Amino acid sequence: MIKAIDVLRVMAEHKESEFEFRIYSPNTEQGYSDTELSQLPAYVEAHSTLAKLRGNEKMAIQVTEFFESDFQTIASLTMDGSLICERKAYGQPMEAINHGLFEQGAYSEMVEKQFMGLRTGRTLLVPEMDESMAGGLMKEFMAWRKEGN
Repeated sequence: MIKAIDVLRVMAEHKESEFEFRIYSPNTEQGYSDTELSQLPAYVEAHSTLAKLRGNEKMAIQVTEFFESDFQTIASLTMDGSLICERKAYGQPMEAINHGLFEQGAYSEMVEKQFMGLRTGRTLLVPEMDESMAGGLMKEFMAWRKEGN
């Protein structure tokens, strides 16, 4: 099951890609249909954080705001034209099509939890680290550094 934070993470990791998502229609949200989609798909351009409607580009919202309030209305999400996750029907969980995109390494998971803790003001407890966890952290950190971060 894919959550909004998982999709946002993929979008942040692939800023150079364009994302398009199909949204369920008002008829579907009101229970008249299980799978009817709205006429206009929404999209996020490469290197942008604004979600817009194709054919009505003046209508724009921050993708984080949209996902916080309306993630359950998204039927499917594509990245550069390739389907990466979809919901079979309104009310069903979002399922990954490209599982590799949604896998998260130990280092990025630890960093994300720290940021979430800072944002919400929660204290985070760090579990005991075994050798494989430490190795995984270092491996992912070194890959991150090679990317020029």
